Amino acid sequence: MLHIAIPENFDFKSVSGLSNEIVDKLYKFNPPTLQAASQISGITPAALDILHIYIKMAQRKN
Repeated sequence: MLHIAIPENFDFKSVSGLSNEIVDKLYKFNPPTLQAASQISGITPAALDILHIYIKMAQRKN
């Protein structure tokens, strides 16, 4: 799961369930993968799970 790429220009604000602090950190660091996101201080395992779900949903729409 951690090797899942985060699409460029991914709208983290559209992800329901992420705190404003986590959204701000994701925009600041713009991690390329969930692995990179997991290395950011304050990013929780639950936030990674939510991101994973939203990335998969975005991929299915395209």
